[in-house]
Amino acid sequence: MEGSTLRARRPDRSHDDPAVRLNYDQEHDLPPPVYTAERNTLPAALEAEQYEQEYGTDKRNVNKDVHKQPTHLQFFGGMKCMVLCQLSDSLLIAVWMTKNTEQIRDDAELKAKTIVREGLVYILFVIVISVLVFSMASTSMFYFTKVIGDLFLTTAPTDQKKFYEIQTTDEIWEYMQNQFLNALYWDEKITKTNYSDRSMIFFENRLLGYPRIRMLRVSNKSCEVVHGFRREVLECFSSYDEPKEERRNESSTNRTAFSYRPDSDLQSEWVWGQVSSYGGGGYVQELSINNKNESAQLIADLRQNRWLARGTRAIIVDFSMYNANMNLFCVVQLIFEMPATGGVFTMSSVNTLRLIRYVNFGDYVVLAFEAVFCAYVLYYIIEKFIEIIRMKLSFFTDFWNLLDLIVIGLAITYIILSIRRTLMIREKVGKLLTGPYQYENLQSIVYAENRCTEMLAILVYFAYLKIFKYVSFNKTMTQLSATLSRASKDIGGFGIMFGIIFFAYVQFGYLAFGCQIAEYSTLYNACFTLLRTILGDFDFSGLSRANRVLGPTFFLTYIFLVFFVLLNMFLAIINDAYSEVKSEFKSKGSEFEVQDYVAQRFYKFLRFFRRDRPVDAQKIPDYDTYKNEMIRKGFSNEEIDEHYLRHGMEEGAPTDQIMYPAEKKKAAPSVNDELMQQFLVLNRRVNGLEQTVANVSERLDLAASSFEKDIAKVTQTGDDNNKNSIQAAIGAQHERSMGAKSNEKED
Repeated sequence: MEGSTLRARRPDRSHDDPAVRLNYDQEHDLPPPVYTAERNTLPAALEAEQYEQEYGTDKRNVNKDVHKQPTHLQFFGGMKCMVLCQLSDSLLIAVWMTKNTEQIRDDAELKAKTIVREGLVYILFVIVISVLVFSMASTSMFYFTKVIGDLFLTTAPTDQKKFYEIQTTDEIWEYMQNQFLNALYWDEKITKTNYSDRSMIFFENRLLGYPRIRMLRVSNKSCEVVHGFRREVLECFSSYDEPKEERRNESSTNRTAFSYRPDSDLQSEWVWGQVSSYGGGGYVQELSINNKNESAQLIADLRQNRWLARGTRAIIVDFSMYNANMNLFCVVQLIFEMPATGGVFTMSSVNTLRLIRYVNFGDYVVLAFEAVFCAYVLYYIIEKFIEIIRMKLSFFTDFWNLLDLIVIGLAITYIILSIRRTLMIREKVGKLLTGPYQYENLQSIVYAENRCTEMLAILVYFAYLKIFKYVSFNKTMTQLSATLSRASKDIGGFGIMFGIIFFAYVQFGYLAFGCQIAEYSTLYNACFTLLRTILGDFDFSGLSRANRVLGPTFFLTYIFLVFFVLLNMFLAIINDAYSEVKSEFKSKGSEFEVQDYVAQRFYKFLRFFRRDRPVDAQKIPDYDTYKNEMIRKGFSNEEIDEHYLRHGMEEGAPTDQIMYPAEKKKAAPSVNDELMQQFLVLNRRVNGLEQTVANVSERLDLAASSFEKDIAKVTQTGDDNNKNSIQAAIGAQHERSMGAKSNEKED
């Protein structure tokens, strides 16, 4: 210790010699001087030589007034830094304390408290996400989508085909000239309201911009004819591919529809159809926004000039509308695909969106929840950053930590997509408001909205999945999670076996029935068809019609191997793992669980309100009332007095002296239920053992009595001396047996 240089500050003996001071301390049994951190940091307490060595100046040549100023600044600066560090550490502990940031393995109660706190904070986060999910969709959006879809897709006169029934190009023209125009333009004479224009669908939904028809085709010579058929087949139009797309302008009376326009000019997105994916360019014809006759004339001119030729591969119709009553946008896209094989495949897309989001009070409440969501994401980013610093690489070995990183990553992605969507909406809707009579492609907003919604859906799935982290601390949930963990290796091996057999049947079905059955036309469709077969949704008649031998054989062998063998094997794996886990949990003793901590806090909460509640003295029965009630029930005075004496209740005292301890015992939490059950089992065993001993004792008494009778008969013929000795022996034996009985009763 630095006893040679440091001196304890004692005002009454500061001038004494060090040796004298040491002797004085020893004589009076004083402890050695204690030097605090503050005094050790003061340079004024150092000797001149040491101060010169450490600070490079001579203490004796320094002015005392000048020397004291930096000393106190250093002292208070160090204290300020130390206080700030302590405050920062306490803030981190209070705000971001988790099971991973603190060493709480040995403290069961602190561990339970931390888990409960984590769980409550996370439940609030899940509630915020749920509010965002419910604000993204509504029942009104479904009804809007259904009404518009039925109008353009399923409504048709009896002599005309519906949208999904179209199979030829002539039927496409018939649909465009009849059902499509009738659904797009409404006559104002049907209603009494006098509209200024006729671009109102169902008299409630206003068209936004011009409806647009876009056609894509491939060029001739985009494929090669087989050498043997080149004389007979002079033209060849391949399937759609962007490099093979026709970009040549044709001379016609309508220059706009026969002039190719690139995707940069049209600002169109790629379209994913059933047969192929189509680019954003093509030949475009815009219809009138409020004149049905003008639009009908444009479509008739396109048909007359053979706008749909052999190389046409797709016709895409785009238009959008706005419903002011519900503040909803509806973006519609109708697709007619004409593959190289001939024929027509139809496909539609009706998307209802809420693009103008913040209008009323409820919308601003959702905005507040979105801000809270962003704050939560920032909170969890800091929390995981602290955990990674403290746990280092061991952080990535825990499944729940990896799930946390997935949730945070999805949340950040959702925030970025939401910002991008908002910027796109402002740009597109702003153009529509400034120029309502021009076409504005909203498909890009549809794609952005769908990606944002899909990301939120995935996020809410993983967020709800993480709830098992806090529920699994319950004994029952721990058994379930331990069962899955125990069976994970076996399930992995089973998954490999199942995958081999399953994909073997997928390829079998695709090759054998893909040309005849739509459910097996692609590998994707074949996979889901076989998965539906496991659930009982299958078409056996279609397999039988496709191949009378392979169809039934394929179906029966698949059902036998997958349904009867593999699925039962999977259930057996889960069952065995659960049995092992359950037996292990039975052998373990009961531990302090989170539910015990919550129960204790809940009972304390109830007792707090019970303690502060005023007691109505009139409702508490007195001694006489309680005694009269017991007499009415058939108790005698002696039994009543014995009852009061047992509970220490005096005459005239209120009966809550008896009822309160009983209620307290009844309301106390039972933490050691398992120990109590073991005690009851042992008590029953001891009672059974006592009963057995009593039965043995009775049998010994009977044997002794019979033995006495036999001895009495013998002694009747003997002399008196033998008789007296035998009786003395019997008496001694009887005394010993009575003593043994009394000992048993005492035990």
